[in-house]
Amino acid sequence: MANRSDIMGLHGLKNKPSRNSFDVSARNLFTAKIGELLPCAVYEMNPGDSIRIDASYFTRTAPLQTAAFTRLRENVQFFFVPYSQLWKYFNSQVLNMTSSASGQDVSRIATSPFANEKVTTGMPYVAYSALHQYLYKMGQAARAIFPVGDFSAKFKNSVFDNNGEYRWSASSKLLQLLGYGRFDYQNMSFEDFSDKPVVGMTSLPNLSVFRLLAYQKICNDHYQFRQWQGYDASLCNVDYVTPSGSMDLSTQLEQVDFASGKNAQRLNFLDLRFSNLPLDYLNGVLPTAQFGSESVVSLSNGTSKASPSDTSGNLGWTSGADGGALSHTDSIPSDALSLSVLSLRQAYAAQKYKEIQLANDVDFASQIEAHFGVKPKHADDTSYFIGGSSSMIDINPIVNQNLSGDGLADYKASPIGNGSSKIKFTADTYGVVMGIYRCTPVLDYAHIGIDRTLCKTDASDFVLPEMDSIGMQQNYLFEVQAPSFDGVHVGFLRDQNFVKSYGYAPRYSEYKTNYDKYNGDFCFTLGSWVTGLPANMIDEICRHNLSSMQIAPELFNCRPSLCNSIFVNQNNYLVSDDKLYIGMVNMAYVTRNLSRYGLPYSN
Repeated sequence: MANRSDIMGLHGLKNKPSRNSFDVSARNLFTAKIGELLPCAVYEMNPGDSIRIDASYFTRTAPLQTAAFTRLRENVQFFFVPYSQLWKYFNSQVLNMTSSASGQDVSRIATSPFANEKVTTGMPYVAYSALHQYLYKMGQAARAIFPVGDFSAKFKNSVFDNNGEYRWSASSKLLQLLGYGRFDYQNMSFEDFSDKPVVGMTSLPNLSVFRLLAYQKICNDHYQFRQWQGYDASLCNVDYVTPSGSMDLSTQLEQVDFASGKNAQRLNFLDLRFSNLPLDYLNGVLPTAQFGSESVVSLSNGTSKASPSDTSGNLGWTSGADGGALSHTDSIPSDALSLSVLSLRQAYAAQKYKEIQLANDVDFASQIEAHFGVKPKHADDTSYFIGGSSSMIDINPIVNQNLSGDGLADYKASPIGNGSSKIKFTADTYGVVMGIYRCTPVLDYAHIGIDRTLCKTDASDFVLPEMDSIGMQQNYLFEVQAPSFDGVHVGFLRDQNFVKSYGYAPRYSEYKTNYDKYNGDFCFTLGSWVTGLPANMIDEICRHNLSSMQIAPELFNCRPSLCNSIFVNQNNYLVSDDKLYIGMVNMAYVTRNLSRYGLPYSN
């Protein structure tokens, strides 16, 4: 019998959208500092959109002091962030459907056993005026705190310091790159702010926060060394905003008070983020000797009654005064008790589980792949890496052989870099494709530490293959730097700290990897010829972190000051101090389910 109800209920009613390709290519010129993670391309994506990007970039640098032995690696990487990862209510809200045709509830989220979350059409936003008020009040607070003149000591590690850059300047740069408007504070010192109250800008639009959250999400997911750096969900997730409440995040910014320091120490979604350095022998250590707490089989002390086994009378003391066998009862230490093979197997398995778990990223897909060997096709909690490229900035020497004056040739340099990448991606949900530019030095260390292999002064210090797989070994502070005498420090220094461990590495790692170093006068008067961690910076890092021994995070932190020595301008506070000048051309073509002209009679 034919199904006569196949037209009832309109179950098969679907839209037939147009599908066309659009050229969204654009050139983007911007400046950067070493280590900054900068959004260099942003494309909003709808379900079914396909994008093809051919990105190329050309880089010059600020003037260099010398033709330095410097290696700078720059790369551009593209990611896709679904909006549903930023706000769990997004999929319900974006349908623009607060109830069914009969007026029934369509919510998919419950607030209690007896109620559902309300569905509206609102999305989280921030007022344009709130962004300016936040940044200007930050500058005003800095002006009230910092002295006129030399303020560097008070500025460093303060709430206004974003890795050596004015925090308001870095945030302003981020907002401009993401298209949030005009923010002149990126080139304003704290002395340029006035005491006048921040008023006005009340008629300007409210702005979506998803683009800012997507940037923070990418930084959290892909640019963190997870063993030392945590995952800060407050930077990229607004699940605390509910459809039944206020969608305005401006009130969250008002809770940050830079004058009193309230909530100012924590990063927020307006802060620019920085990259880490590539890991090597010195900065790639781990915080613990093994992942997770030790798996220990619980053994308690016990008592045992011991009697001589020789009953032949040869021992002479086998009989007590009563003629019975002489025995002795005592407590036996736990390490002398017997242990079942099953307990050992359980402890070993538990330790293996902990190490595999904590050695991988904390997202669902990484954990499932680590434990089961199968990578889920869709990771609902992690943004997608979709492609990118990497290249080196070449430093071409320029020799001025004008023999006038002192007759010495003058070495300068003209650094140039270029690269390109091609990606293709099709979105199956709402989200944003974002390109991230960064430039990091291939770091060299002042060779002021003691080589680990020189500490082998006993036969047991040499490699024993049987001991190769029993766990990690300590890395000691004297491998990073060792003490020395100079005109100020005469006599023996307190050297107890130099034999402390600052982290753990794979056993016999001194035979398995290495690090880049420089020696001789490059450690002294030729500092402008190299980039890396000089002796004074290493000494400062160690001194300021001795109590906590959190030295490794400072060693792999890519701060702009790492390359100060090679540039003429050695400040990093403002965008006028940016050292990298990038011209990027993004040839982008996107195919969308949209009409080309938007007219009723056009496709």
